[in-house]
Amino acid sequence: MALINCKECGKEMSDTVEKCPHCGYVYKELKNEKIEKGKNFIKKYNKIIVIIIIALIIGIVGYIGYNKKIEQDRIKEEIIANTLTDDEKMIARVVNKLQSSLKNPESLQVFEIIYSKANDSSATVIIDSSGQNGFGGVTRRRNMYLIKSNGTITYWGDDSNADKTVTKYTSTEDKLEIATSKVVKEYWTERKDFFVVDVDKIMRNLDQAN
Repeated sequence: MALINCKECGKEMSDTVEKCPHCGYVYKELKNEKIEKGKNFIKKYNKIIVIIIIALIIGIVGYIGYNKKIEQDRIKEEIIANTLTDDEKMIARVVNKLQSSLKNPESLQVFEIIYSKANDSSATVIIDSSGQNGFGGVTRRRNMYLIKSNGTITYWGDDSNADKTVTKYTSTEDKLEIATSKVVKEYWTERKDFFVVDVDKIMRNLDQAN
């Protein structure tokens, strides 16, 4: 900043002011220069503001789109988690059949289910579960069911007698039960051609059984 003499009154004044503080003379050139600088400043920062606004809009739109995709994926996963496949519906029917066979259906607790579908004519389901028996006690066993292509479900047996030994005194009926139990235990242990079913999914959606 420097001092200059006013063109009108001759007194000293700053070269940065557009109006003489003594006589009020207005320096239009300086005023116009300041106005032009102000306009350029506004233009410059208007561009920056526009760029910032555009960036914010893009960011907001992208964020909304990302959240929307996450929500859509969540809904899709939830639908899949609560919609049984045809095979799972069939397994749910077996669980319902097992539950209805109990003295106290509400006591059923399913720990694991394995399933095998060797061909289109039949399938095998083995359920590891516990439930209240007729005497009020809780028993745990693995029950095996056969499912035919027409939807018929047949109880095949369980593994409760798998550890029993056949002797010459064993009745024919008991021999059959022991043999059946050993087969169930063998299938359960070896699990050849069987795969594990999502128990939680089945139990959540028993009402979807067809």
